[in-house]
Amino acid sequence: MFATVAAKDAIALYLYSHFPYGNVIMVDPEEEGGCAFISHYLHGTKRADTPVFEVYKSSNPMLFEKYCYFLIKILGDSRKL
Repeated sequence: MFATVAAKDAIALYLYSHFPYGNVIMVDPEEEGGCAFISHYLHGTKRADTPVFEVYKSSNPMLFEKYCYFLIKILGDSRKL
């Protein structure tokens, strides 16, 4: 399904063996307008009720870079599907 999407860039899926403590979705991390959507798994809370934080590279570059670093490290220990 993802392969049929006409987009400038592709969507990549990775598999890793670490326990998932949260979810980070990055959109255009190399661009000045990049953003990250972050949710941490909270014990006893349904995923649908977990807050999602938006971090924008332009307004909070230090925090944005910390999450970029996290993704680079975890992707280094994963394999692409």
